[in-house]
Amino acid sequence: MRILAWLFATFAVLNAAEEPTLANLAATTVIRSPLCAESSQPDTACWPPGKAMTVTSLGMRTTLWGPPERPTISLMRNDVWDRRRNPAPAPTLAEITAGAFAPANRAWVNPTEATKSRPTSLGWLTTAGGYWDPYRQPFKYPFPCPKPVGQIILLLEDLAGAEVPVVEQRCADGVTTTHYAMGGASARLEYVLGMTSGTCALRGTVAGLTRPARLRLYRHRDTSHQKYMDAAGTTYTVPEAAAGAAWNGPIAAPESGQDGRHFWIRQTLPADPTFPNGFTYVMMGRILTPARIATADAVTNQTGLGTPPPTELIAKAPGAAATATIQPGADGRFEATVVIVTSIDAADPLAEAHRRLEAAPDFAAVQAENRAWYQDFYAQREQTRVIAPDGWPGESVAEVYRSWSIAHGGGTRTDLRRFQSSAHYAAPDVDNQPWNGMPCYNEIFYTYRYVHGWTDAVDMWKQIVAHCQAAAERNAREMFDLPGMCLTHGYQPPTKADKVLHTAIALELCLGTMGQ
Repeated sequence: MRILAWLFATFAVLNAAEEPTLANLAATTVIRSPLCAESSQPDTACWPPGKAMTVTSLGMRTTLWGPPERPTISLMRNDVWDRRRNPAPAPTLAEITAGAFAPANRAWVNPTEATKSRPTSLGWLTTAGGYWDPYRQPFKYPFPCPKPVGQIILLLEDLAGAEVPVVEQRCADGVTTTHYAMGGASARLEYVLGMTSGTCALRGTVAGLTRPARLRLYRHRDTSHQKYMDAAGTTYTVPEAAAGAAWNGPIAAPESGQDGRHFWIRQTLPADPTFPNGFTYVMMGRILTPARIATADAVTNQTGLGTPPPTELIAKAPGAAATATIQPGADGRFEATVVIVTSIDAADPLAEAHRRLEAAPDFAAVQAENRAWYQDFYAQREQTRVIAPDGWPGESVAEVYRSWSIAHGGGTRTDLRRFQSSAHYAAPDVDNQPWNGMPCYNEIFYTYRYVHGWTDAVDMWKQIVAHCQAAAERNAREMFDLPGMCLTHGYQPPTKADKVLHTAIALELCLGTMGQ
């Protein structure tokens, strides 16, 4: 093995002198795919995989999609969460044991799963007989749960029916480009998402339009409560859910506003133990070039404002929109910047969003931010690069370009200690995320990343342990009456770590998880 390793290392060193650097390769590498018109489901770091072009930064995952007449950017940020917690207690080991051996369960078979080899009941057996799962019954909405930020929509009515273009994303700086044309009308759109700032910058050139281009910020009204309440959020359609009225009610409707220079959406999520005054975020835009908005309007509680996703309930939901009509310069060019500010960033997110936009980071500044970040990143990856005659599995330039994140982290770099969390099954334009939208702690074995030297991407797992240690020690005492710590299957939310969150007792106690 030592001889083999020496030969391989020698081969790598000899070849390195002839091989172009990753930074040089990235300068000419472009990721291409057809624009997806129907869905914002990301094409990477997502389950199930979609077809919308994914554009990520350290803290945000966005997708570019939509029909040619309304190119749409759907946004998620890994600290935008409904952090309310289901207060149901976890069972003790003694209670689980008593239920498993209770006479009432001796011949019990779940009638809905009698023919399944892998039951999906995630609760535990009680001494009265049968399963009890207080995390799903009577609730079907996962608490806590990540929430979509909203949509940035470029309205180009003259291009309805245009041919679906190809989207290109550059591995040197993340700039994503599309070009639309129909008859004498055309539009070219460039989009870049700041790796560290999270600033969304757009630059476009339009020609031959008979109707003006407009830029819209949109957020639909959350529909999660409709699993157990009416659409208005005033009546419980599942009567048993009314017992949780103190914490399971609807989310307030989004608001919109404009002041002639800026236009915005503001969403406030309910109060919870981590944010007792509620959690607010603001998505605010500004037209930079030309330096004015022709007109702007803000509306709330209206339907048909956003680009409808496949989920019918959300597609038909009312929402809020702030729309700026663009009057491009004589050369047809325009430029805009959008920032997202949350309660984690500032006590007054609206004021902070104004401040950031007044600093006027333009497209070139965000592009330069990304170029510098990726130059440093490729230099880091160069130190652990494996060079082989036929390439190395998992080390194409496009895969290295995305290797700073981990798929199960939702394509971003999360830190639970900063109240960030994401998973590859947390999708944009979705209110009820599967598995609470959180990474599960049983998926920590990313051997190939260590082989490649990509250990930085796996830091999120260590951060989960560090953040949850005190809560896990409490959990060991409460559930098992034992010292030490117990952090099992691990859907741990970005909340203050005063207790372990339990969402699936059956999975927590399965053999594989306990073996870990």
